[in-house]
Amino acid sequence: MTAAILFLGGCAGGGGGSSPKIKTVAATYKIDWAARTRDLGAPSSALSATIDLGGATVQGVDALFEVDRATGPAAYQQTYTTSPTVTLGTHPLTVTFYSKAHGVGTVVGTGHASVTIAADGSGIGTVATLGAVAFVEVVPALPITTTPVQLFFSAKDASGAVLTLSPGSAKWTQLDGTDHMTLTPDGIATGTSNGLTQIQVSVDGVLSLPAMVFTNTTTTAHGDFNNSGFEAPVLAAGQSVAGGATGWGGTLPWGIANGSGAWGTGGHSGSQYAYIQAQSVLGPHIGAMTQTVSDLVVGKTYKVTFWMAQRNGNANANTPAPMRVFANDAQIFGPVSPSLAWSSYTTSTFTATDTTCTFKFQPDGPPLPGHDTADLLDDLHLVAVP
Repeated sequence: MTAAILFLGGCAGGGGGSSPKIKTVAATYKIDWAARTRDLGAPSSALSATIDLGGATVQGVDALFEVDRATGPAAYQQTYTTSPTVTLGTHPLTVTFYSKAHGVGTVVGTGHASVTIAADGSGIGTVATLGAVAFVEVVPALPITTTPVQLFFSAKDASGAVLTLSPGSAKWTQLDGTDHMTLTPDGIATGTSNGLTQIQVSVDGVLSLPAMVFTNTTTTAHGDFNNSGFEAPVLAAGQSVAGGATGWGGTLPWGIANGSGAWGTGGHSGSQYAYIQAQSVLGPHIGAMTQTVSDLVVGKTYKVTFWMAQRNGNANANTPAPMRVFANDAQIFGPVSPSLAWSSYTTSTFTATDTTCTFKFQPDGPPLPGHDTADLLDDLHLVAVP
């Protein structure tokens, strides 16, 4: 629940103007603003609210009021008074909470009720609000070093639409691996030793699934794969797109998918993942994915870690292909056929001869004509070897 709102008493008076018989009152209401993890320098969930009392003006039109949250992160209650006054009697009430100040941004909560404003302001009660956030997940991050970084999350409503919120609206929790990383409630992660840490994030009471974060603190800072978890661009649930993953190129057939569908049942972490197909049904077509990574240290030794599974979606062609990985055309992995479940893999080491390196993931073609095979990839990382 984003916030609670309740109406209290006020001072009654004459209507004034052309309607002297209409009684009005300065209705007083309180809003319980929920606690945040960051002050309002970073906009987040429920930074403002609008209160709409249907037909509550002397002229019979809606009375609309807008209020902004204060700048501190702590939970608090504040009293507001309607100005101008509103008419006595029963009115429909709509409360809308927004992610930005001044009643703009993403709608993050709503409340509806029929309220009766009496001459003494009594008998109105509490209006419950319903939060818009229905689904939250951790956006996969690059390996965490000793430099503090902001972790990110994705929030969606019940229809699957992405909600535009910022870091202070989320509360982060570290489930294990406290010897590898520190994590503040507002999502600032700092690596302390090499390892894996399991984390969760919640927004307006909606909790994400646990996600793994890799920390790499004993090596020199270096480049890594862009969009290593294939979360960009954001696809609708069940959608897949041939090619088009931000930061990636290659040879079709390859692409990305979100959640359960023809290619798979979901990513290793996050909902999106990549697929590479190798099929001989319509002639030999072998896909490949490539990306050039910068900021390597010449003479430094590296390896690539990644998660892989065979195609496991709701299509008939759930057959794996032997995967190979290349660094500047030199093979550093494979051929290895993945299993049905997501599993972690690591390439052999290689030494950087330049500050850039082009990596290619490519499966072998099907052994016989008329076969269709595919592998799934997620959470790829370039790791410097101490």
